[in-house]
Amino acid sequence: MRLPHPRSPAARMLLGSALLVAGLLGCGRRGAPVPPRPVAPAAVGALRADLLDSTILLTWNRPTQNEDGSPLTDLLEFRLFRAVGSTAPRETGGRPAFSLLATVRADQPENAVLQGDRYAFRDDGGSGGFTPDLRYSYRLQAVNRRGVAGGQSAEVSVDFSLAPPPPVGLVAVAGDTVISLTWRPPVAAVPPGAPSPRGYNI
Repeated sequence: MRLPHPRSPAARMLLGSALLVAGLLGCGRRGAPVPPRPVAPAAVGALRADLLDSTILLTWNRPTQNEDGSPLTDLLEFRLFRAVGSTAPRETGGRPAFSLLATVRADQPENAVLQGDRYAFRDDGGSGGFTPDLRYSYRLQAVNRRGVAGGQSAEVSVDFSLAPPPPVGLVAVAGDTVISLTWRPPVAAVPPGAPSPRGYNI
């Protein structure tokens, strides 16, 4: 059998076909195809919880990126989780379980206030309100329009206690380069579970 001349078009075509087959067999990893991992929103940052007027005010920033660093353009909502436990030191190491408290829409939320890229959600404790001497902990995660949830935010907590009633009879009297302030202790009964006043902030 005569082989084609090395410089002939037939020889070049044969060599190219051999290289193509070798490349296809040698590249990649054998096995079942792996579907691409869905891109999830990055974890929510700057979550805060503050006690305000017998409620807990939660604030956070709108995330702008996905976990892989790409721009987050399809944000749908936030899922807010809450856990309730004792303020006493945990001797057994057990932690209270988190459960879904609320879902907040990313755009035009009905149960939160949006100012710029900062959200504010007020937790009133539900129908029974908050219980004194309990710790309320929160986590938050962002969800995109494909239903992919990002990682949960850092946990924030508030040790709830009732505020004492205000003092009464505040009077300011001007003197020589000074102003004298006088007041009387609260006359209203201290709510059950609220500590007695230890001092006054002026």
